[in-house]
Amino acid sequence: MPKKNWGGITGTGSNRKMEISCSNTTTANKGHFVVYTTDQQRFVVPLQYLDSQPFQELLKMAEDEFGLACNGPLRLPCEAQHMEYVLSLLEKSTR
Repeated sequence: MPKKNWGGITGTGSNRKMEISCSNTTTANKGHFVVYTTDQQRFVVPLQYLDSQPFQELLKMAEDEFGLACNGPLRLPCEAQHMEYVLSLLEKSTR
């Protein structure tokens, strides 16, 4: 997947562990939702991120690539490293 420019910052990822990244629980806590990346990593994400431009773009890309899913998990067309990067940008922008 080519690099994207999210909020004026371009990059390929971060090795930093994030509290909101991968989770092994079966359901998300209140105020969160679950997405999966193409490499099968599970992310629990705050609902407030849904309105962000990066997430809106990922959702449009997912619809183009996978169609609209009525059953099953929400899959995003990126790998875990890219998702961690997007989440780190969103986390910084909401502080």
